[in-house]
Amino acid sequence: MRSRLGSKADVIVTAGGQLLQQVLTIVTGVMIARMLGAASYGIVNILRNIYTALIILAPAGLDLALLKHVGREEDGAQTIEAMIGRLRLIVLGGNVVLLGVGWLLLAGPLMTHVYRFAHFDVLLLITLAGVPIAADLAIMGAYYRGRHRPGAFALMTLYIQPVARLILVLLSMAFMPNTTAVVLINLLQVAISGVVVTVHHRLFLTRGDKSAPAKPAGEGWREAGGVLSESIWMALNLFVYGMLRFVDILMLGVFASAKQVGEYAAISTVAQLVQVWPLAASQTLGPTVARRYHEGDMAGVRSALSNYIHMAAIVAGFVFGGVATFGDRLDLVFGHSFQFDATIAFLMPLGYLLSATLAPMGYALSMTGRHRTELGILTVGGVVLVSLCAVLAPRYGAIGTAIAVVLTFALINITRFVVVARVLGIIPGKLTDLLPPVLAVACAFPCKLLLESLLGRDLIATLAACVLYTAIYGAIALLFLIGATERAALLGKVSAMIKKRGAAS
Repeated sequence: MRSRLGSKADVIVTAGGQLLQQVLTIVTGVMIARMLGAASYGIVNILRNIYTALIILAPAGLDLALLKHVGREEDGAQTIEAMIGRLRLIVLGGNVVLLGVGWLLLAGPLMTHVYRFAHFDVLLLITLAGVPIAADLAIMGAYYRGRHRPGAFALMTLYIQPVARLILVLLSMAFMPNTTAVVLINLLQVAISGVVVTVHHRLFLTRGDKSAPAKPAGEGWREAGGVLSESIWMALNLFVYGMLRFVDILMLGVFASAKQVGEYAAISTVAQLVQVWPLAASQTLGPTVARRYHEGDMAGVRSALSNYIHMAAIVAGFVFGGVATFGDRLDLVFGHSFQFDATIAFLMPLGYLLSATLAPMGYALSMTGRHRTELGILTVGGVVLVSLCAVLAPRYGAIGTAIAVVLTFALINITRFVVVARVLGIIPGKLTDLLPPVLAVACAFPCKLLLESLLGRDLIATLAACVLYTAIYGAIALLFLIGATERAALLGKVSAMIKKRGAAS
């Protein structure tokens, strides 16, 4: 890891790490669910979402703000290292104090009145112990990116953490198959990465350019305070956006049983696969929109957004159709302690489908100087989600929570779409982009009914139905949904791959 990775290698290493993390997160999630059962899995997910909420705020926005401070040519290595060290110390001390006091004051009332589960206070303490470490890792992530070492950081986090988690889960299954062990695993995987990053950072420092003199201590602390005051609002922005991903489970945990929470969390995890390809495809969309907007090329902005929506509808629509149709058969994967409702299996991927296809309308706002408008929409959406969950979850349980998610995602993304149309004067996409998800469901349900009528309700029948569905939808997409240019490019790539493999053999 000492050699500097080139930019292309960094991209490949980081993308590979993200893929590995997603795959092993799902694999270990299934292993944990089968080991613990639905009720304990629900408790683990409540704690996990509390952790997720806190690690958004814990770095105090420095994971973003530091990107423009680290690596500046006018500052010497000693100055940058001193500032990073001071900020890490401030954030670590602040998190330890705030989390410690918060646990002492709130753990008891939370267990008595909100999350009424045995030993929830102890499990919460273990969960909170990982937050300062995760916050420090987030700060170091900005440091490594600013030093043009994202690949090295990815190796120490995106690769080490999921692999460590897999090993620890296997050990837990063999020797300690309980909730406490799983919560400890979440702490240990972060701690392992933290140790590796700290050691590598120390080694990396010895090679830095220390020719420039460091600033006086008093000036250095003032500079660190200035960076921190600038970064806090960024943390609030991230929290507002992030809360849309964890509020539903936390709210459901207040009103429903742990078993219901576990079942909801499992289907939610699978439903989020709808977003995998669109999120990857949108990585270059923001800069493209910004560039074409500043060039005054509004037709180019519309074209970029329309092309994205078209392909996102095709790919995300396929995953949506699969989850919506086969989601109530996930007990065959997660274990028989789980029971999945077909309505929830339809609603959850529908919400993520709306987000996957229309969320990049946010780029059309934030990348054209309308950050406050985007933040306002997200803030209203967060308030609406909490309010709907508070109204619907007590009466309708998990179904009510799923309805709240769909309505909120629809509100946010349709509002974005309308604002983009009014402010920028463009309407991205076409009415035909609504067709792929409908076709997907229309293909998947007959496949499910056919194979189950022949083989019965088991895992083999479900897998066979999924394969048949994939083949039918793929043929329809290739022949009718994908344009001639896209089809020719895709077939050209496939042909080149076949020829390359033939030559190699």
